[in-house]
Amino acid sequence: MTLGKILVLLMALALPATAAAEQGSYQAGVHYRELAQWLPSAGGEPGKVEVIEFFWYGCPHCYELEPYIEQWRESGMPAEATFVRMPAALNDSWRNHARAYYVAEALGVVEKIHRPLFDAMHQGGQRLADPESVRALFVSQGVDGSAFDGAWRSYAVDTQVRRADSLARAAGISGVPAMIVGGRYEATVTLAGGREELLSLVNYLVAKESKPDSQEQ
Repeated sequence: MTLGKILVLLMALALPATAAAEQGSYQAGVHYRELAQWLPSAGGEPGKVEVIEFFWYGCPHCYELEPYIEQWRESGMPAEATFVRMPAALNDSWRNHARAYYVAEALGVVEKIHRPLFDAMHQGGQRLADPESVRALFVSQGVDGSAFDGAWRSYAVDTQVRRADSLARAAGISGVPAMIVGGRYEATVTLAGGREELLSLVNYLVAKESKPDSQEQ
């Protein structure tokens, strides 16, 4: 196949997502997936369309998406949306990192810890595979070690981790990052056609779900 034909093929493959973004219209099964069953609320602000981001600290794609998520939350998230981070806990190593997130949440230090956890793994080469290494990172960010110990062993954090695992499995999440909108739709970078396109798609789904007649669509 010539280079010219290859370029034409690549452009054809990219066309559906590009056209959808330009027209503000997306198709289920093409640009996003409808869940087999509605997902219960993950605790977002009542009365708003819940947007859940399932992620894993060890995932390079989640790390690359993070700046886009931050910018979207600052200036692109619709007023009718509420955002919930949810660490996927699909196996033992992921579960430790999910516990780290909920420890940070329990201690009220998510904004202080969230990005350093990502950076430690993807820039610092740390695996953070055991409680001791996670504790050391928290302490390096000014968190009291005794407070960390208590939260790490707490029933509340354990409950949150188990709930995150249950919701990820109920949503049929097989990989991350994945965003669930309104408990009904799954959007991914791959289906959307890119990171910026993913967030445009999320905004579209928020608008779709916030319509009074959305229950009939």
